[in-house]
Amino acid sequence: MPEVLREGGRPKKLLTLVREAIRRRHMSGHTEESRVSGTRRYIYCHGKCHPATMGKPAAEGKVITSTRRSDREENFVDFTGTWDVVSSPDFDDEYLRLGGAPCVTIRQNGEFVKGEYRIGVMSGTINGGAHSDFFDFDFEGNDEMEEAFGEGEATLEGERLIFELWHYHGDEYTFVCERRE
Repeated sequence: MPEVLREGGRPKKLLTLVREAIRRRHMSGHTEESRVSGTRRYIYCHGKCHPATMGKPAAEGKVITSTRRSDREENFVDFTGTWDVVSSPDFDDEYLRLGGAPCVTIRQNGEFVKGEYRIGVMSGTINGGAHSDFFDFDFEGNDEMEEAFGEGEATLEGERLIFELWHYHGDEYTFVCERRE
């Protein structure tokens, strides 16, 4: 178990604990930054409250201890629709089209996001939450007929959607998408 308290009884910062855990597991620098980014969003969602001070249910994400999110009005971008994958820095066009036209389909209801993706020989379902100009999600599906699980993020950059899949204990892929007319 990692040391949670510093000398003087103050808890270590959550991002420090996350970085230490990732480095103990010898994960890549990109994975570290991805996980730290997700943890940072978790911190703001829970009103900047350290898990050590939240109690077990809240630290596990079962209870939001802060009502700040419900007290303010959020403006979510509507991600609903089908997004065609137009390129990827990780794959060539031939691979992207192996299973047909590559696309990501999103259904959004307020801050809740669900959908499917089909890219090359990868396919699966996503389930997550929307924020101002991005949404993060968990996914499950197949990659070359093998079960695939992980998390990801989709961010708007102008008219394009940058769709990222981060496989648990595996690869990380980025896809550039455009909304289908």
